Amino acid sequence: MPARPVIVLAVLATAVTAAVCLCRRHRRLAAALCAEQAARRLTDAAHHRDVTALEAEFALRLGRVVAGTHVLAAADQVVDDAYRSYRPYPEGGHPQ
Repeated sequence: MPARPVIVLAVLATAVTAAVCLCRRHRRLAAALCAEQAARRLTDAAHHRDVTALEAEFALRLGRVVAGTHVLAAADQVVDDAYRSYRPYPEGGHPQ
């Protein structure tokens, strides 16, 4: 009968050791998960900042292009009007 308490103590010691190891592993995994979540939040914030800056830059450049297009359209209209009113030769005439 003396062997039985030793076996019980060995099983209890093994169970306590396993519980301590599992608890430490759980803490390490929880810390790693917390770090991953923080990194994800930082990445999302940086992505949002970059996309916002890109949209602002795109809107600025698009505005410049549209303004340039309006200027070119107005200049084209002026040239077309001037060309229509310019008649170097009489109607149906040819240079001599």
